[in-house]
Amino acid sequence: MKPQNILLIGIVIIALLISASCGGKRNTQSPFREQPPEQPASTVEGEQPAAAATNTGEVNITLPLGVAVNPVSFVVSGQFAYFTDPTYGLVLIDMLDPTKLNIVAWDGIAAKPPTDLEVAGGYAYIGIGDGGIAVVDVDPLAEASVVASIADQGSVGKFMISGNFIYSADRNNGMKIIDITDPLNPVLKNSVAGSFYSVDAADGYAYLATGPDGLTIVDVDPPEDAAIVTTVPTVADGSAVDVKVLGGYAYLATGNNGGGKTTEPSGFEVINVTPPENAAVVHTVATTGDFANKIILFEGFAYAWSGNDSVEVINISNPAEASITSSFANWSNDKKIATFDKLMFALQYVGGLKISALTSD
Repeated sequence: MKPQNILLIGIVIIALLISASCGGKRNTQSPFREQPPEQPASTVEGEQPAAAATNTGEVNITLPLGVAVNPVSFVVSGQFAYFTDPTYGLVLIDMLDPTKLNIVAWDGIAAKPPTDLEVAGGYAYIGIGDGGIAVVDVDPLAEASVVASIADQGSVGKFMISGNFIYSADRNNGMKIIDITDPLNPVLKNSVAGSFYSVDAADGYAYLATGPDGLTIVDVDPPEDAAIVTTVPTVADGSAVDVKVLGGYAYLATGNNGGGKTTEPSGFEVINVTPPENAAVVHTVATTGDFANKIILFEGFAYAWSGNDSVEVINISNPAEASITSSFANWSNDKKIATFDKLMFALQYVGGLKISALTSD
């Protein structure tokens, strides 16, 4: 069954969907890690997802006169959007009224420059490079303020939240496991040495993109005894720079490093991680330029940022036979992506701050 036609939904309807999804109240749960939405039946292995997303019209966000921003990380939770900027730190946007997207707090919230961002349980967690991670109380947004910091674990690159733990990945500082059961008193639980580009976690394991070494899998249950289970080399001339895990498979974004391993296609690799100790590459997909540096999973598809500022849309309903179904042109890494519920949002500053939403039928 081929993907259905895409339904282009205006920003007004999208905002109504957001409002309905959170019942008109503030949603303080993490949109990504703590309580992920149930996967629709159409994403079961061997079946086709309903449709891939496509870009819709953009809506401008008014900034103070003379202000320009450069979004680094972007998260949507309920009716609110959060992004980080090298100059202004954390910027908070109320999206409830689509005709007047309102910046409710900005400039001076959290240390700068930021490296990554996650939101969970009424708190925003902001990576600030060598300064560790800042914890910002964002409930209510208009009174957002830094309430704690995690500065004793060294530099922080990418990180994610799973349950009550932050897993951070850094090329110089390895992986850190931080207990945020009490956000006001975060505790460093353990470290794993290595050079890691990004991290995801599922079912008691952390999955780390490890550059030319491929995928490193770490048993993190319990975190005090965290230990590497296995490392899976990339099969092509790829250096793993991003990883996402879903349904027993890990998806790697790889760049062509000219290592001469094989003639296999490069850019996107599928690894069966069930069980983790026997993880193995089961499929590869050639992306534009044999290169990819970022992956988003959304409604049965993987979106891989590849060469020439394009995004390859990859059907992963059957991971072992994943294939490109379409692509988005002119989607550079300057366009930041966030997902919430069944919606995907894109944020970009090009002559002004713009936000757009993507959805499928």
